[in-house]
Amino acid sequence: MVRHAARMVRDGDLGRIRFAAVEHASGWAAAPVELGEHRQARWRTDPGVAGFPSVVGDLGTHAFHLLRYVTGLEATRVSAELDTLVPGRRVFDNATVRLTLSNGAPATLWASMAATGNEHGLRIRVFGDTASIEWRHEDPQHLTVRDLDGGTTILAQGMRTLSEDAGRLTRPGLGHPEGFLEAFANFYRDLADELRARRDGGPTTVRDLSFPTGRDGLIGVQFVEATAASHAADSAWVVPAFAHDKVGI
Repeated sequence: MVRHAARMVRDGDLGRIRFAAVEHASGWAAAPVELGEHRQARWRTDPGVAGFPSVVGDLGTHAFHLLRYVTGLEATRVSAELDTLVPGRRVFDNATVRLTLSNGAPATLWASMAATGNEHGLRIRVFGDTASIEWRHEDPQHLTVRDLDGGTTILAQGMRTLSEDAGRLTRPGLGHPEGFLEAFANFYRDLADELRARRDGGPTTVRDLSFPTGRDGLIGVQFVEATAASHAADSAWVVPAFAHDKVGI
């Protein structure tokens, strides 16, 4: 359904993108779990391992790449405020980020590991001048589409009217939930197809909506660096390193 959302944006079904809001606000560390036997919490809140802007690299990059993937837009500048909500924690566990996208539209990103009571917390809303869409990780097989008059359509995984981008990766039929691990299988399949094509000298299989590359990983690191720099400058606007790069992404 994420791929279908991205296809709708690419096809202009939302019109011009005006605003986007993305968040990865989890409550997994709303208490000081790192002080107990939670091994994962120990390294994820250790500045020597995870870095002091831990929440941005840990959760914020997921939200950031979801924003990039669905909208097809890049961030040209960011303004970030990082906070530590759990007393005594040695890293930032909450981040509020404003972004300006490459079409000039504003966007917001909220990442938190201390969002009390929240589950996984990954969510995106994209607002165009003719329609908007919303997707939530906790209900992954549905995509909500709203029109100018407030009419709401719920698209479901497995519908025959979905784009080819969505249909080719759908395993169970309509009404059957698809597991979290299958999402990784879809990435691996696309990657394997391309590796096989290169090995055999065939035409590339890379699609407009396909697997991430090392370049996307670099952009994620540069996003973390930009948010840290902005926070250190009292949330001043910072132009991330990838915004200066003229090479196509």
